[in-house]
Amino acid sequence: MWTQFRSVLRNIRLMLAIAWQMDKRLTVLYYLTAALTAVAPVATGFTFKLLIDHVVATPGVAVTVPLVIVAILATHCALLAATTAVSSGLHDQYYDYLFRYKLQNEFAYRFSDKLTHLDIAHIEDPEVQNLITNVRETHQWRMPDFLRMLSYFCTAAVAYVSAAIVLATFAWWAVPVLTLVTLPRLYLRARFGNMQWSFYGSGAPGARRLWYFGWLLSENNSLRETKIFQTGPALLDKYKAIQDELFELHKKPLERFRVVTTLAPLIEGGAMFLVAWLVLPQAIDRSITIGAYAFFVTMLQQLVTAAAAAGVQGGAVYENSLFVDFFVKLTALPRLIKEREDPVRFEPLVPPHIEFRAVSFAYPNGQSVLEDVSFTVEPGENVALVGINGAGKSTIVKLLCRFYDVTHGAILINGVDIRELELANWYSHLGTLFQDFVQYRLTVRDNILLGDTSKVDDELVVAAATKAGASPFIDAMPQRYDQMLGNDEDGVQLSGGQWQKLAIARAFYQSAPVLILDEPTSAIDAEAEFEIFNQLEAEYRDKTLLLVSHRFSTVRNADRILVIDSGRVIEAGTHEELMTHDGKYAAMFSVQAAGYR
Repeated sequence: MWTQFRSVLRNIRLMLAIAWQMDKRLTVLYYLTAALTAVAPVATGFTFKLLIDHVVATPGVAVTVPLVIVAILATHCALLAATTAVSSGLHDQYYDYLFRYKLQNEFAYRFSDKLTHLDIAHIEDPEVQNLITNVRETHQWRMPDFLRMLSYFCTAAVAYVSAAIVLATFAWWAVPVLTLVTLPRLYLRARFGNMQWSFYGSGAPGARRLWYFGWLLSENNSLRETKIFQTGPALLDKYKAIQDELFELHKKPLERFRVVTTLAPLIEGGAMFLVAWLVLPQAIDRSITIGAYAFFVTMLQQLVTAAAAAGVQGGAVYENSLFVDFFVKLTALPRLIKEREDPVRFEPLVPPHIEFRAVSFAYPNGQSVLEDVSFTVEPGENVALVGINGAGKSTIVKLLCRFYDVTHGAILINGVDIRELELANWYSHLGTLFQDFVQYRLTVRDNILLGDTSKVDDELVVAAATKAGASPFIDAMPQRYDQMLGNDEDGVQLSGGQWQKLAIARAFYQSAPVLILDEPTSAIDAEAEFEIFNQLEAEYRDKTLLLVSHRFSTVRNADRILVIDSGRVIEAGTHEELMTHDGKYAAMFSVQAAGYR
């Protein structure tokens, strides 16, 4: 219990700090109007007491209503109106909306910002992926609701304290008695919060299967296959079975929760009646005035209502705090790839000398991928990596991009260990085009400009599109380079090959000293591929080209071909040399070539 309490306090500090950094003025006004709403009933209750006492004390045959009664009545009504204006008009309708909306934007931005700075090792870690999924599905509403429920809890707490102070002047024992009967609400609400978290966020296998089938029945590629194989009914049956299983699993504790929460208001109401009845004789024998007794009963009601609300809202704070923990854990993930304080920079940006020196590598899960790999890439050289799936080709690319650090050995750039380099400067040397490239739902121009956001040059954009063979379909679009792409309104959806040509244009636009291509033309026909590689060879005649491909037609013109097998470089040479050697490369080339005969 103490650990959970400390976790909630930690999350309160962190979330309030974020709100404060986001908008100091809005945060103060949001909580201030909540506090004013909480203390207002004391003021209105006191003016009501004065009104009753003055009316009772006024002679029944008075010709005119005394001015003091009119003033008290006016004050009472003004306070009620002001309370409604502050509570409903300002806090609930205005500040609550602005606060929630800005918080949603703030947390969405922080979530995205964290993801852009995560190391690839984190992104490829299944546990981190689960954490990212949990945050993605809850941060837009659980994070803002944590701070909003905290506001409601504080409002109830302030209302409780103010009512308790007033009640203590009448009957001090009433405060602990009524507080005790409302405490079960806090416990029950916390238990309910645990149930909610266990259903949505604890990682229960059933909940994860439900999320998976929900994704499977909504993802585009899956839906296409579902239609062809007519697997919709079978998948829906499994989806419904998991829904029913989880519903029954959580129904029993909810039934217990329903019974207790139904009884709680009855017990609280009975306790309030008992306290009011015990104090009633003081009003009858005029030990206290009628107005004072009415004020006392009003404060009794406020204390019970505020205590119950504090229990409910406190439980809601605790429940949302469990989801805030996901966000806190994600943002606390450390950097795995670290830079030295005075990293090495290479200027100007020219093709460097690259050397893999006795490199071995195993992934964090222990899977060994590379073993004693050594090779060099000279500045301006065109080098191809070939091998079967799982041989280690993509891992070499990841290490060169320093997504991971080598387990043994070293990668040297111009003789300097890659771990000594400034990452931003090194990445400015690299251009990459992976097989699973991004299809940006932006304009054609923006898709190409993202190759290098530091420059905006429409002539270079057109030139890059031309070299990539994308100009014909771009020119055929209604708005050409201003055309929006994707499935959104007014967007144009491209074919796989067209998207790939646009991604190649992005690489051409960047024109980095080193270009890494991982299956860059897998969705492009042979004729277009031939033209693109002619352009690549012309564009990168004085730059370094590192090509990973299963198509031997795309690698045969490389200056040097490295054959990777079981994490080792087993052959190296030109196409002609490797064919003469009659080894692994020659065997793979012959098998593929036979398919075209």
